[in-house]
Amino acid sequence: MQEYLIYCTECCEYSLLGRYLSETGSFEGEYSIVHNEYMQTGELLCRFLVEHRNHSLQVVPDKTESYKKVLAGASRFKEQDIDRYVEKSLHEKQKRQQKLADKQAVGQLEMTILKKMLEEEIEAVSAEKTDSPAESQFYLGKEEGIKEALNKLKQLTSETAQVFHLPRSNVQGGRRN
Repeated sequence: MQEYLIYCTECCEYSLLGRYLSETGSFEGEYSIVHNEYMQTGELLCRFLVEHRNHSLQVVPDKTESYKKVLAGASRFKEQDIDRYVEKSLHEKQKRQQKLADKQAVGQLEMTILKKMLEEEIEAVSAEKTDSPAESQFYLGKEEGIKEALNKLKQLTSETAQVFHLPRSNVQGGRRN
């Protein structure tokens, strides 16, 4: 896969763009040897563009003579700060992942609570004393409706776990892996 850099011909300064990731519509960004990671954000690119506004810019693909000349003769934009920017990017990525994990845990908890509430409602409806056959039919229909809702909940969580390769949840009635 081809990598790129952006080069300001007026300032003789460049920033590495890395590979273009078509699935996200962005570049990998600058690379940090210290962290062995790409930045994965457009922060430095945006800073480069703002700082070099109204300048003549070129996007240069790797494996070309121009690419080699730029690397050999131009200075790298914010070279001293790249590791710090990548570290910040990694920290923000970890925060996003933790936030997503927290949301998933809350969703799992809500499903478990809903399952328990439905089970308790089934028990309460089953224990209800009736005075007439019509009332018995009513409570029987109500109990069957709640049981159907509980089955749909179990089916939903099972299918979701399969699609997203999640561990089986407590909603299935078993222990979480």
